[in-house]
Amino acid sequence: MIPRHWYSLIVRAVEAKDEATITSLARHLSECAKANEILHAKGYGTLGQGIAAVAAQVPHMMGRE
Repeated sequence: MIPRHWYSLIVRAVEAKDEATITSLARHLSECAKANEILHAKGYGTLGQGIAAVAAQVPHMMGRE
């Protein structure tokens, strides 16, 4: 989703007081932050880079299952 869609989803959830959606979004954000932290600890990315840019630096492992 593009940022504008996320923004709209958040606004609608807050306006509707939709606790389930707000909780889901908070968990998603927390998981993204944790993934970014793990990848930084493994030497990928730089401070301030978004998670997609950091993840793109991880090499593809052919034949690994």
